[in-house]
Amino acid sequence: MKNHIFKYLIFFFFFFIFYTQFKVPRLNYIDNNSGVYKIHGKIANSHERGLFSHGGLLGWCYVHPSELSETLKDFDSGPRNWNAQFHFYNNQSCRLFNPYLSQSGGQGILFSIIDMLIQYEQLYQIFSILILSLVLTLWSIWIKVTFGSLVASINCLTFLLLDWVIMFSSNISLLLGLNYLPFVAILWCLNKNSDKLILITATTVLIKFFLTGPEFLFPLFFMIFLPLIFFTILRKQDYQFFLKSSAKIFAGFVIASVLSVMILTIQMLDFMTFDQVIQRYIYTFEKRSFGDPNIHIKYSKSLNYPIFEAIKLYFSIPAISFSKLFKINFAELTFFYLIITAILLWIEQKLARTSQALMICTWISILCPLSYIIITKPHAVAHQRFGPIAWHLPFILFGMLLTSVTIICLLKKFQKFGKYLESPKTNFT
Repeated sequence: MKNHIFKYLIFFFFFFIFYTQFKVPRLNYIDNNSGVYKIHGKIANSHERGLFSHGGLLGWCYVHPSELSETLKDFDSGPRNWNAQFHFYNNQSCRLFNPYLSQSGGQGILFSIIDMLIQYEQLYQIFSILILSLVLTLWSIWIKVTFGSLVASINCLTFLLLDWVIMFSSNISLLLGLNYLPFVAILWCLNKNSDKLILITATTVLIKFFLTGPEFLFPLFFMIFLPLIFFTILRKQDYQFFLKSSAKIFAGFVIASVLSVMILTIQMLDFMTFDQVIQRYIYTFEKRSFGDPNIHIKYSKSLNYPIFEAIKLYFSIPAISFSKLFKINFAELTFFYLIITAILLWIEQKLARTSQALMICTWISILCPLSYIIITKPHAVAHQRFGPIAWHLPFILFGMLLTSVTIICLLKKFQKFGKYLESPKTNFT
């Protein structure tokens, strides 16, 4: 009974802070409307031409032909004077539609179906909040099972500090919860020693790819291996277990990737030739990673941006805002986690396996945001107002969990409240 009460309390706690945008002001360095216009454009196009017009892809609506950019011929996303909101809110016809070709846009199809049944835009935001609240509830329950209820409770409270997560919780394009879904699903799969690792990985990654596309692809790839690293250390598994399980996770990821590319290809073939589809894939990869700036002149600034400067840029972005004047950036927050790590090492002279596994995973997880900044540097530089969400996939989450464990261990060490505290669980075989 107590476990069920905890689940419901945690879920409603997350839903409350995300729905109310708890404590977070309108921060000018966060664009929590990113991608929303493409959803509105898709819904307007569905009204005008049908659900699967243009392969069911997201896109933008235009009032006059003059608004269409010549770059459309090069499969670009069109000009910036988007009119999707105009069509959406005023129920106007979508005379011209410019599809967005970088993802399947499953969320647009889903919301278009919902719109046919009930026209209430806030319902889409509630859907996004529900997904994130549910996934983070599963994350919190795992923390309770592994580290104890006090650690789980403190960890939940740390989400009040995470401006980026709160602000993007209602984003109907990103559907932030789906970025955590494969990670949390694999975490529970390994926790229960399930033999369905390939199926769970492939299914959850495919759901994420179809509904929100390959946004934050490399953080997603690295983060799905973190549960395996955690349980390998925790249970003292041998290298054969690690390699075998890694192969299963990788196989699931590859299966999902291939299927998602096939689906997107079929969608684009609705109005493009196969050669154009191949050109589009090459174009997308080059402009988001290591393309030639002399060829992709429009993106030359981000392509030429030095990698080290991009890393410095992302470390300097505010992570937590206590007020308009007092902010902590990601570099300072990372340094804080270093201090927390040192304190935990000082408290536990013989480090418990749970703490050891958590500490190692925390610092390996920093590869997730760094992979986004380095491998897809042009995309990261061009999208500084939503790209830093990569820091939370899941480095910041692990850091906050490490902080919660350290707080409990500190209180236990000084014994003043020790007899009332529950120790993080450490007896694993």
